[in-house]
Order: sequence, then C-alpha cells, then structure tokens
Amino acid sequence: MEPQPWSIELDDRIPDMKLKSILKTLPVKHLEEIQNHWNISPADLSAAESEEDKKQVLIGNLYQRLQNRSLWEKATADLTKEEQSLVNFLAIHGGDLERGELARRFCRGDEKELDGIVHSLSKRGIVFYDEVPDVSKPLVLAGIPEPFLRYIDLPSFWEGYLGNFLKEHSNNELKHIVTQGLRLQPESACKNYLIWLIRKHLLDPKFLRRYMEGLPPGPAQVVELLLERKGVCVYRDLLELNVQRRYDHSRGDAIHWLLNTSGVLFTAIPGGNKYSNLLMIPRDITYIVQNHYQPDDRSFQELDSVTLVKKENKPSVVSDNSNTILRDLVVLCNFIDRYPVKVLATGGVGKNDLKKVFPQLSRHKTLKYAEFLSLFAIQKKFLISTGDTYRISNSFFSWLDNSQAAYADLISWWLRTTAWNEEFIEGNTVHIEPKPQGLASIVSFRRTVIEALNEMPRNHWCLFSGFLEEVLPVVEQEVPGRSEPLAYDKHSRSNALVV
Repeated sequence: MEPQPWSIELDDRIPDMKLKSILKTLPVKHLEEIQNHWNISPADLSAAESEEDKKQVLIGNLYQRLQNRSLWEKATADLTKEEQSLVNFLAIHGGDLERGELARRFCRGDEKELDGIVHSLSKRGIVFYDEVPDVSKPLVLAGIPEPFLRYIDLPSFWEGYLGNFLKEHSNNELKHIVTQGLRLQPESACKNYLIWLIRKHLLDPKFLRRYMEGLPPGPAQVVELLLERKGVCVYRDLLELNVQRRYDHSRGDAIHWLLNTSGVLFTAIPGGNKYSNLLMIPRDITYIVQNHYQPDDRSFQELDSVTLVKKENKPSVVSDNSNTILRDLVVLCNFIDRYPVKVLATGGVGKNDLKKVFPQLSRHKTLKYAEFLSLFAIQKKFLISTGDTYRISNSFFSWLDNSQAAYADLISWWLRTTAWNEEFIEGNTVHIEPKPQGLASIVSFRRTVIEALNEMPRNHWCLFSGFLEEVLPVVEQEVPGRSEPLAYDKHSRSNALVV
C-alpha cells in the first residue's frame, strides 16, 4: 500500500520542525525535486556509492542554500492563492498547526483536501507534515521549517496570535508555562509539542474559563484591565491605571508573573525599556473571552473581518485629495492674489476670506482644508505679505512647473511640519493667539499611522474602526504624551480624532 503523504520516517530526528531534520527524512528523489524547484545548482553525485551517500550530499547542498531569502521568494512566487493562504495561516499561528485543526479551519474539515495542498507544497520544500515522537497519542503537525518563518513578513493585523508569540520562546520558557502556569505534565520536551500543548489548553474555552477564574487577585486585575482595553496596553499605563494616576509598583509583580508564567500575556513590541513595552493578550484568547468563551474556529478569511471589507463594499463618497490638492492650491492662491485679502495680526488668512473661496474648491472640502493650504503657501513663501495684503510670489509659478515634484514637496512638508498639528483642534498652530501648549510629537504620530496604513492590503477597503483598533496601541507606545485617557484641554483632540 502506498504511504500516506503525511507519513514520515522518524530515524535520526531532532524532534521539532528544524530544516535539517526534515531534510533527513526525505528520499533522494524528493530532495532532487526540491533542488530543482528552488533552482539550486545540482549537487555532484558521481562519487556517491549508495542512496544514503547521495542523500547526504544532497542535504549538504540544500541546507545552506535553502536559508536564502531571495531563493525563498523565487520558490514561493508561483504558489496558488490557496497555497499562499495556507503558508500565511500557518505563519500567523507560529508555523505549526495540528492536522485536524488545520483541516477544520482551512479546508472546512476536509482532510483529504488539506493533504493534497500540503503534499504539493512538500514536493517543493515549503510545508511539511511532521509526526511528533514519544507521545502516547499520534500527533501530526503541518508546519513550515523554522528558518523559512523569518522570510514571512506578516502585517500587524495578522500578528499577535498565541502560536506566533510562543514560537519566540525557548524550550525551557515553554516548559515553565506548561508546568508552573498551566499545571500540566508534558510527555515530550520538543518545542512544537509544547506549543501545541499550550495552544490546545488555552484555546479550549472550558479550560480557559477555569484558568482565568483561578488567576491570583493581582494578575486577574491586570488581565481585566487589559481586556477593557481590547487586550493591548503599554506597560507603564498598566502601572498607573488607578484613581490617583500614580504608578502602582506592586502591580509590577503581577505583570511579571503574567509575562513569564501564565501564557496569556506577551510583549508584542519592545520599547526603549520595559515600561514602554507594548503588552498584549493574544488575539485568539481575547476573541474567546470577549465572545463569552466560544471557541475560536475562524478561518483564514475570517481573521481579516475586523480590519477589511470586500472590494465591492467601497464607500459611496471618496474624499481623496490626491487628484485635486494642487489644483485647489492654485485656486486658493489665485483668489488671495486677485482680491484684497488682508494679513491678520498673527500673520495668517482670516476664516471669512477662506470661506469666500469655498465655491471654487473641489467637492467635500472643509474650512480646515483651506486653512491647511493657506498655511503651506505662507510657510513656503508662495504667498508673501505686502504690508496689509497677500500677493503671490514668482517662486510659486516656477514651483508649479514640475507637478510631480510639487506634489512630493507638499507631502514632505506635511510629514515633517509641526506648524500644522492634527492634535490641535484648529490645526494651524502658527497663526493663532495664544499659542497651544502641551502638544506631543505629531511627527511620530503621523509616522505611526502611515506605517500601519502601509501594511494594509492594497486591494481592499479598510474599516476605520478596525484600523483604529490596530493603530491606537502603537500610538500610545510611540507617543507617550498621547496615552489614553488624556488630560484634555479645550483645544486638544482625542487619539481617535487625530488618527
């Protein structure tokens, strides 16, 4: 009888998804298929006297070359959409998933369909089945060899799942969570087994409920505070979330225990020191708790449901400035040049004058948009004061000669300026009295938002509520002065409004 595609030999195995140990289980023909698919120069087998000799030569030829990002990118370039989705789904959960769970969540329970996809990927050396040895019940994991995980750059909305956090832990750290946190007795010390064991229990709603209810008072309070903040918080904010808004250092011990022993809290993004680390309860655990302890059986497509909407569900009105902003700038400057627009005592343009130009601007624009354009023109000296009124300078016309460079210059100015500040309710911080006080770093804020946007898929519309959920925790880490709840004055805006 022909062997099943997931069966493997266990001789000479290191018991987890190591690249070399996987290669050692493969026959010569399979190794040659991988060599050809990755376009690696063929190994010289002329001196090999046996199949085992050929196998060792091929492994030596493949092992180092497979750990090359450019070759990985070429080897995965021809994957079908379904195959690429499987690779991403495994990477989201740390690289390994039990065969039954993967079939249930990725192939609607059809194990034969899953076997076909994995077999196709295995022939090309990308995904393999791996049978965990020395355990009482058969345990077959589908996984990506550890070196390949470094080449898979997940966007932020796919990060933060339990398996992804656990793969960064050492065997000793994992065993500590299993024995001291979950109070379990592991049958094996291999890494992929320990990760499977932790996920199996913490993602079981019944076990998780009992575990959460049995946490000591200090850690339980920290978990409750985190869940109120959707499972994400900066370390320093957890210490000061009390009535007096002072650091509660006794809470530090509870956080330390949760990070090192519990398996329900991890450092998502390291900061300059531990107090600026971004802490996170894994997304799948948060999902289970917030859905009244229902299991997290979301498919690959459903993991995007918070952040993405379908292509056909685009908004009816798109307020996009990119095609009209230079045209509107010309209209605004022309209006200010032709009519006697007075210079305010603060050096700006009055709101009543800006309202007069509104009928000539493109649709769906606001007074703040006109204010932004006037500030840019004044700062770049395209509008210059002649005493009482503004006139256009000659440099404006030469600046417009190259529209691409002009657009890039406008964007660059906005990225770096503090004269315009989205934190300030008026926007313009220059032409106003009194000057706004206590504003944080808007440049860092902008960078954080743009980096988060840059990770979003280009072919979908992004739900703002989902995007906000992704970006706010990072804002609170990157811009300490903007952590919620803010001590607002009448001129400052919430983080959500700034985003």
